[in-house]
Amino acid sequence: MVKTDRDFFVSTGKIATRTLETIGNAEITTNQDPKNIEIFKKANPNYNINIIIRYPWHRFTSGLFEIFGKSLIYIFSQQLNKYYKDDVVKIIPMFYDVQMWIDVINSSIKHLPTFDKNKKLSSDWLEFHMENWLENVEYMKHNIESNIIDIDDLSLYLDHNHYAFTITNRSADSIICTLSNLADNKDLTREISKNINGEKMMGAYRKAVSCCDRANEFLEYLYDENEIYKKLIAKRLILDPNNKNLKVL
Repeated sequence: MVKTDRDFFVSTGKIATRTLETIGNAEITTNQDPKNIEIFKKANPNYNINIIIRYPWHRFTSGLFEIFGKSLIYIFSQQLNKYYKDDVVKIIPMFYDVQMWIDVINSSIKHLPTFDKNKKLSSDWLEFHMENWLENVEYMKHNIESNIIDIDDLSLYLDHNHYAFTITNRSADSIICTLSNLADNKDLTREISKNINGEKMMGAYRKAVSCCDRANEFLEYLYDENEIYKKLIAKRLILDPNNKNLKVL
């Protein structure tokens, strides 16, 4: 969570936490217990409580990517070495290959715990990035005067309120970051950065997750999250680009 002199932003893993942390002069705290936020709002009634949410499937798949997406670089290290000596751009289509991602995902998820919506995950790291948490958001919305901001509207809100911030997309950029660490020739790394389409890569990856061996388990795990998200998104806070006035839909 991030606190400024007038706003309190509540989020969790894979929901713009890195972007929120770039707000100038913001105080970062890890305490996001709904009861504590309720106490804070009562003690600071002039603060805006802004709860950031994200489409559950996108958040979940981004959490999975944190676990094994970057390992792709090491799995294909021999190919990387070959292409560094030839034409590094040749490796880019590999990142758009859905079947390649399915193979990587299926080999990696064998080591993951069972995802049960009624149980805690096996570690704090997994819980932060992948636990179902929209029940907490629903509680806060019912008990605390607050705004619901979908992640797609966050930049508009920050711009409107004159916050300086940096947008970070660690899922897509992590491939290039890892390549940078492995490559001796930084010119070749820059060539990948210039030519790779991060959104296209993540699109192929998300499609692969939906086709992997445990896809049905993941969907069942997220079922309640999706239902809550549908209700929350109907009341999200957005910015009208025509008149710059905040509107609640």
